Amino acid sequence: MKKRLAGMKRIVAVLLSVLMLMTILCGCNSGAVISEEEAQTPILTVDQYTVTLDEVYLYYLQYIFNNNLMPSQVTEASTQTITTYVVQQIQMEYVQYQLAMASEITLTEENMLAAENSANAFYNHFGEEFLSMYSIDYDMVYNMFVRTMYINELSEKAMQDLADEYLAQYEEEYADLNFHVVYYALFPSIAYDENGQALTNENGEYVALSEEEMAQQLALAEEFRERAVSGNETMEQLVEEYGIAFCSGVERNYSGAYIAELNEVVENLDLNEISEVVETDAGYMIVRMDNLNDEEFKLYSLQYMASQNARTLFPTLQENWMNASGVAYAPVDYDTLATVDVAAMCAELSNRGLQMQ
Repeated sequence: MKKRLAGMKRIVAVLLSVLMLMTILCGCNSGAVISEEEAQTPILTVDQYTVTLDEVYLYYLQYIFNNNLMPSQVTEASTQTITTYVVQQIQMEYVQYQLAMASEITLTEENMLAAENSANAFYNHFGEEFLSMYSIDYDMVYNMFVRTMYINELSEKAMQDLADEYLAQYEEEYADLNFHVVYYALFPSIAYDENGQALTNENGEYVALSEEEMAQQLALAEEFRERAVSGNETMEQLVEEYGIAFCSGVERNYSGAYIAELNEVVENLDLNEISEVVETDAGYMIVRMDNLNDEEFKLYSLQYMASQNARTLFPTLQENWMNASGVAYAPVDYDTLATVDVAAMCAELSNRGLQMQ
């Protein structure tokens, strides 16, 4: 009995030795693409932070998934393009993240919960086994989504600051400009079908009304105006009766922004006054002034203009951040990145059914 126990102990000892040797040779994950030592290879530095190879793999994975990249789409040229994109994305993210930290931007509990939920969804989708092949752990994924939250807050604040600057400029520039609200009725100069769709000829051109038909339109427009001015019926009621509701309606704009034929007419109308019949390229129009200066619409318009300009300028602001950081001139270990097999990563995702559905 003792001999049998001694023999079993020797077998167990041998098995443990073999397992330890396999662990040393293969690592904890037999399917590992990179070893733990390789994972810590420095790839680039942003200010004081060093980005290692495992983190770069996370960004490769994110790129492949977001673009639903298939193995057949990966070539040597596209791999270089993807690598350049990934490096620039990492540089931009870390520059903005560090700027957010320096700007003392804080996250709300809601922000942190959103980051956690995104990290959980990402980690659960790919699974620990797959991610560990590239030495990607949960903390790395979570930290990426937290950085994203900080960057989003920084971006929103920066764009809001830009928009506020533009708004102050526009409020001064357009201080004396009136924003009108008018209601117009149009007797059109082109033909429409019973559904209010403009008719076109074989060349795709609109079908213009004849001189005789335009004379009839003018007569109807003058009759319409007389009835509107009498005050017994509203223009809104009359456009229904005359069958022109589909090409009539409310127009909000500022002084000088209407079509040439209407600018002077609108400028000279008093509140609730109805214009004479105005001939335009679109047809005969009658206009009623509903608001001489809509301050609410004016503010909305200026805010919209300011917001659009801020969004247009934001990429330039990001470029300025990059230039000021000097990160574009920092060395990148492209030799190590050249060993990243993007096609194999795509194939692994595809084989496991992990690509975007």
